[in-house]
Amino acid sequence: MRLMADFKRLLRLPNRDVRRDVEDELQSHIEMKAAELVEAGLDPDTAHSEAQRRFGNLRSIRRRCNGIQSQHARNTARGEFMDALLRDVRFGFRTLRRNPGFTAVAVLTLGLGIGATTAIFSVVDAVILRPLALPNPDRVVQIRDDYPEFGLMGTSPATYRDYRDNNVVFQQFAGVNWWMRYLETETTVETVYTSSVTPDLLPLLGIEPLLGRGFVPEDLDDPTPLAILTYDFWLRHFDRDPNVIGDLLRLKSWRGSETASTVVGILPPEFRLPPLQSRSRYGPNPEPVALTLLRPTGTNRGPGPIAMLGRLKDNTTLQQAQANMDGIAAGIAAAFPGKNGGYTTKLVPLPSFASQNYGAALYLLWGASGLVLLIACVNVANLLLARGATRGRELAVRSSLGAGRSRLFRQLLAESLVLGALGGLAGLPLAFWGTRALVNLVPGEVYRLDSASVDMRALVFLSAASTFVAIVFGLLPATKGSRSDISTFLKAGTHGARTFRLGVLRVLVVSEVALALALVTGGGLLVRTYRNLTSVDLGFNPDNLLLFSFGNSPFDKRGEQLNVFRGQVEDRIRTLPGVAAVGWGCAPLGGGVPLTGFDYTLADRAAPPPEERLTVEEVWAWPGCIETMGIRVLAGRTFARDDVELLGRAQSRLSGIRSRPETASRPEELRRHRREFTLPVIINETMAQRYWADANAAIGKGLYRGTMDPQTVDEGAYETGEWDRNWPIPYLNSIVGVVSDVKSMGLDQEPHPQIYRIVNGAEMLVRTRSDPLALIGAIRHEIEALDPTENVASFETMKQRVSDAAVQQRFRMSLIGSSAAMALLLAAVGLFGVMAYAVGQRTHEIGIRMSLGARQEDIVKLVGRQGVQLIVVGSAVGLGGAFGLTRFMESFLFGVTPLDPLSFAAGGVLLGIVALLACYVPMRRASRVDPMVALRSE
Repeated sequence: MRLMADFKRLLRLPNRDVRRDVEDELQSHIEMKAAELVEAGLDPDTAHSEAQRRFGNLRSIRRRCNGIQSQHARNTARGEFMDALLRDVRFGFRTLRRNPGFTAVAVLTLGLGIGATTAIFSVVDAVILRPLALPNPDRVVQIRDDYPEFGLMGTSPATYRDYRDNNVVFQQFAGVNWWMRYLETETTVETVYTSSVTPDLLPLLGIEPLLGRGFVPEDLDDPTPLAILTYDFWLRHFDRDPNVIGDLLRLKSWRGSETASTVVGILPPEFRLPPLQSRSRYGPNPEPVALTLLRPTGTNRGPGPIAMLGRLKDNTTLQQAQANMDGIAAGIAAAFPGKNGGYTTKLVPLPSFASQNYGAALYLLWGASGLVLLIACVNVANLLLARGATRGRELAVRSSLGAGRSRLFRQLLAESLVLGALGGLAGLPLAFWGTRALVNLVPGEVYRLDSASVDMRALVFLSAASTFVAIVFGLLPATKGSRSDISTFLKAGTHGARTFRLGVLRVLVVSEVALALALVTGGGLLVRTYRNLTSVDLGFNPDNLLLFSFGNSPFDKRGEQLNVFRGQVEDRIRTLPGVAAVGWGCAPLGGGVPLTGFDYTLADRAAPPPEERLTVEEVWAWPGCIETMGIRVLAGRTFARDDVELLGRAQSRLSGIRSRPETASRPEELRRHRREFTLPVIINETMAQRYWADANAAIGKGLYRGTMDPQTVDEGAYETGEWDRNWPIPYLNSIVGVVSDVKSMGLDQEPHPQIYRIVNGAEMLVRTRSDPLALIGAIRHEIEALDPTENVASFETMKQRVSDAAVQQRFRMSLIGSSAAMALLLAAVGLFGVMAYAVGQRTHEIGIRMSLGARQEDIVKLVGRQGVQLIVVGSAVGLGGAFGLTRFMESFLFGVTPLDPLSFAAGGVLLGIVALLACYVPMRRASRVDPMVALRSE
């Protein structure tokens, strides 16, 4: 041990031959030991041999000492490298500090790109990249029914039971449904949502209630309504009172019926329903305030509101599960061709669901910000290359004093790393601000969007991005700078090296122009898409149309009382100055109507085969609704008050028949009643053209709500629930009018067959002759005068609703447009810098030309020709990138093709104008060069 300590001491001595010192140290220790043995009485030879024996294996000692020497050498080299790197970093800071203008421009340019890219990464990471917070999320799939007419849908209760009971691939199988409810408080009526779930859902998600218990299969046999509160709702309305377990949660539907559910549990704070959809054109459902128990006991088939989740059994693949569910679906389709004919199932892994719904748009935005970052890197590389020309003599002097190329390269790259670090620090505030802005701007209920933040993962990304871009923009300048020719740069007035660097600058500017053109073209396509959506024929007039709904009347008033109250409100509002029309109904683009997937049978034709069944969307309307909406009537008439009275008489007569005790003559009495009443309906243009060729031919035609053969209508018992839960007997529906197609569910939707039925919708529509918002105070006054306890839930203009329907396209257009604007600005700055540098390098040449008679116009053409060449070459290269980008954007476009020539031409023209403006100042400067000053300075 003493020997090893002595050896390590030797290593700390500078400028020594360590190997010789090791041998000398070993020999001195052996001789000292041999001297001790000689004094003890041994002869010198024996003492020397004994001393060597006692020291052991000298080869092993030498090997250990040499290993320590090698490690010491490595540590020394590493320490020297770090010391040199720190010196380079400190020197880089001093160099950048001496050039504050250059440093500020470069840091802000990089900060803009890095901050924007990090902000979008935070959203992409929260929504898509992070794994779902449930055990083995890859084993969880959503099962959806795919119908030829309506696409991917939820399922009905009876079909859900078939899937649950007959599959052999899922260890847990759950159903989920959503309901809009109203929660009455002391001061207001709050709109909330609940989710009805089956007992398997919480175990499937790996969730244990914070308090109380979850649902169990035995609860399905108990008719008592049960509820589990979410943590936020428990916190807001019950102040985390643990005694709420066992209390009743009272919620009401919009029709006024109340459900009192017994609270059995409280969910933990981290609970969130996974991203599910139950209908093809509806967005993801909002977070519920409570889970209620779903009892799928209905008998109806076809599309339905139940979303399905399943956890695969161990060793079961997705392909095996798909095959099993395909077999079940085929059996259902064969057994119920009227409702399920031609449909299939589709299994989608739950983690990919968010990516399928939001991934393309978010990745597009992330890619656009990445292109802006790349342009920023090219700009900074241009700045460094141009600055390198002014530092040529400095680098040549360093090289002549002994600095090697690797040393110069390391020094220049260290400066780039310092710039990248400063750019990352500058981008950090932008990342925080941009993330908050994106969370507020992203439309709709995007799953986990509220969790997006600049957390540790985002900071790691920002650090990695800063380092990466530093290497990207610093590599070329460092390589060129380290290869400086000493003799060339120590001579005055040489142009060869400058010209070479100018060529590199031109290549970089061409790449900037190309990237900017791709982004500008993509932004142009989204602008045209947004314009097409906002100018599409809605089928109604949205101007000066005010919408509102009541908060209390559906609860306090029922049936005829509610109709009377709404009629009184309608009469009062109609008398207000500036009111042109008033009506009740469900206005388009509201998200809740039309109701989809109802089957009808044409009365004058035989029952169609399953693949030709008549499946329609239903729209609720009251007399005056269609006129107030401004929907065009193509044939026939709209609903009248007499139609409402007819429905009232039919309902009253039917209630009287069904309230009496059953007799043998009751079926015949129901048949006579059915034949006595014919109910009016209105259809849209698409339905009229599909089944009767034109609107006029459809007037007077009849339909039954259901799929029974029209020839056997009178043979039914009418009380099996087969037809309509509100009208349990098959009344004949007579078409009294045909109206234009209306964009009911989305501005980009294709029209589907629609039937308007007389149902008192939840919204009141008021058409005004001027600004509708100016009448809000007067409307409130009239309602309060009629019933002081009534409150209006919300006011909204149809213009605002139409605008909200295009919010996703507007969001994409804004983000891509902003990226394109930044790209244009950066490309213009880069082009300006190169042109200014070129003019500076050619000042002597320009002076000679002007002294020989060249006019200012000639100089402008000479310099401008260089700028135009860069623009043309960059645009030509950018066309290829634009083709690829726009094809990726195809799913976001409406009314325009990815290769739209107008968008490409407009993008090229806009880029050309901006680029020429960037060239203007250098051209003007070149035309004003004084020949005497230029020649004297050279």
